[in-house]
Order: sequence, then structure tokens, then C-alpha cells
Amino acid sequence: MTVSGEIEGDDLCFSCFFAAEGFIDDNLMLNGSLDHYFPLETSQKPMFRLLGTPPEHKRHVVEDGGHFVPRARLITEVLDWLDRYLGPVR
Repeated sequence: MTVSGEIEGDDLCFSCFFAAEGFIDDNLMLNGSLDHYFPLETSQKPMFRLLGTPPEHKRHVVEDGGHFVPRARLITEVLDWLDRYLGPVR
């Protein structure tokens, strides 16, 4: 933590994990398998597992590549997710 009380660096990651179980809303996580900011095994998977969202209402999509998911895959996943929870566009 900084003197001003802002969370930064490793404290931010710890804070996110600590709060994850309180997050119970529907959740879609889109990540890259080689993401160096949020590594698959040490960040993405633990965060997804800790989310308080029921398993049937959360989805973790892991795409080949780094931090950014390819645009076409991102759009497809998000639109499918929105259709599922908000209904298809009429």
C-alpha cells in the first residue's frame, strides 16, 4: 500500500484475490494462455476458482497468445454471453 492508501503492485493482486469470493454476479473472463501480466496458472485460474459466482454462471475463456484476446474471439464471446443473460437482440 502507498502512504495515501492507494493499492499498487503486489498489494493490488492480493486485494483482488481477497475480494473475489464476494463477487457473485455472472462472470465472463477472457484471457491469453501466455499473458505475462496475469499468468494462467498463478493468476487467472486461482482468480476464477475463487470467484463466488456459481459455476454455471461463470466462464473462463483462454485463447492462445498474450494479454490481448483477438478481437473476433472477444466479440463472439461477449455477444454470446450477453445473449445468454440479456436475451438476443430483437
